[in-house]
Amino acid sequence: MTSHSNSRRPSAPLTRPLPRQRALPWIALTLATSTAACVSAQAEIPSLELTRENLTFPAAATELADELESMPEDARTNLALAAAPDDYHFPTVSFSYDRIPMARPPGVSSDVQAKEVTVAAHKGTDDLSFVRRIRLTVTRLGEDREEPEVLIDYSSSKASSKPIGRSLTTPVLGAQRSIDPWQTESSVYELDIWGDLEELPARPWTVDVSVVFGGSVSFEY
Repeated sequence: MTSHSNSRRPSAPLTRPLPRQRALPWIALTLATSTAACVSAQAEIPSLELTRENLTFPAAATELADELESMPEDARTNLALAAAPDDYHFPTVSFSYDRIPMARPPGVSSDVQAKEVTVAAHKGTDDLSFVRRIRLTVTRLGEDREEPEVLIDYSSSKASSKPIGRSLTTPVLGAQRSIDPWQTESSVYELDIWGDLEELPARPWTVDVSVVFGGSVSFEY
């Protein structure tokens, strides 16, 4: 019985040109031959980062910003305190990724999961210090269960010792369902952001969202 190990770089992009992606420059294959002359292989998938840039949020309700600006400071503070449990919910922004059409090779199975999410300020705001909550969900089309799955649901507060700066990187919540790259037609993401009423941007602003995936693929022949 002989074992072989080799490393190689992925030879082609894994998604369409719009999303930016990065992959670690290695992939490990382990081959083993059983007594029944069956060869099996397990490949550790490179860490893959899919990024959607310039997701735009409107100016925090311009009318609301103008109204707050014209209020006396004590009235503005009282309004903020009264609304603090909910803050201001910006309109939901959605985006999607389409898979590359391909047939499943015989005997192949996969275990691919989202590992980490980064949300970064891009234009219209210097940082995300006004953000009080960020939630990202994903719905995978083409699978048996087409239902939203929460990837992150991060909350911050004025009293936090570590307020959100220019970007937030956080691991996904709990154990995520594996992604089937041959069955999933596309993934639809929905990004919800809540902001502090007293610190809302007065002009449109944008963020970049990156989702890092990892896992393995195995096959027998």
